[in-house]
Parts: sequence; C-alpha cells; structure tokens
Amino acid sequence: MALLPAVKGLVVVVDTPVGLSLRKVARTHRLAILEAASVDQAFEAIRRLHPRLVIVRIPSVMDKALELIRMVAANGEQALLVATVMSPGDETERLAREAGATCYLPDAESDLMDQMAAAACRAPSECGAA
Repeated sequence: MALLPAVKGLVVVVDTPVGLSLRKVARTHRLAILEAASVDQAFEAIRRLHPRLVIVRIPSVMDKALELIRMVAANGEQALLVATVMSPGDETERLAREAGATCYLPDAESDLMDQMAAAACRAPSECGAA
C-alpha cells in the first residue's frame, strides 16, 4: 500500500475495483481513493488518517466490506461511514446498517453520493488531501 497524505475524505475498496461513479465523486471532492488488498490494511489506513468521511464500496461478495464497516464503527471513528453497493437490495442495506454504516447508497445514485460528499465536506477542499 502506498503512503497516503493526510485526508479528510476517503473512498475505500477492498479486493475490488473502484466504480466509475465513485471515481467521479472522489475526483469532484478531492477524496483520496484507497484500493486495499485486505480489510486489515484498509482499517489501519482509516485509523491512521482519521478521515471525516469514509465511503466503503460493497461488492457482490460483501463479507470483507461489512467486516471493515464493523471494525471502523467499533473503533469509535467519528467519520460519516457510507456504504455504497453496485447491486442494491433490502438485505444488503440491512446488513450494511447492522454493521454500523451511517448511511447506504446504491452506486447508481451518484447524484445523491455527490450531494452527500459535498454536505460532509462543505467545500471540496475540506475533504481533499491536506
């Protein structure tokens, strides 16, 4: 994992590619993207960086993403913890919320994700790399 600058906003994917809608939100709001090889690697980066906003992409095999959400929520991080999924469904939303996600958005809702990132950061420079 490459060293990351101090960030206030972070898009995290574990063992899966970042979707186009998340790349657009990250670019617009200057959020760092962390493509981690493992849940532990992602969690350590979040603990070290203390971002204000954490967006976790949940792939179709969601065990690792849900584990990361549980770890971040249990650690007492003050981040707005957002779960985003490619294939939304009631069961996926329930599992994400039970794991500790603050909110849940389907990838297709890129406008909502963009508005949420803007509200969390207030200005693109607030969540971008320091």
